[in-house]
Amino acid sequence: MSIEIDFPEKILRKIEEISKSEDTLPEEIVNEAMIEYLKIADPETKAELYKNLCEKYLNDAEELIKRLK
Repeated sequence: MSIEIDFPEKILRKIEEISKSEDTLPEEIVNEAMIEYLKIADPETKAELYKNLCEKYLNDAEELIKRLK
């Protein structure tokens, strides 16, 4: 399942600010916030979250390689 969320500009700026200061990607900031807010302690659910993120990054990289050829 996938959800697309349109964050207000103020929230996006805050996510970007944290992302830069912690040297992480914005998606990771959002994932961590959701894990904390929802109090997810289940390692399998956390692993699935990060697996999905890794798959997204891999797909993005493959698309970029295709465009560069």
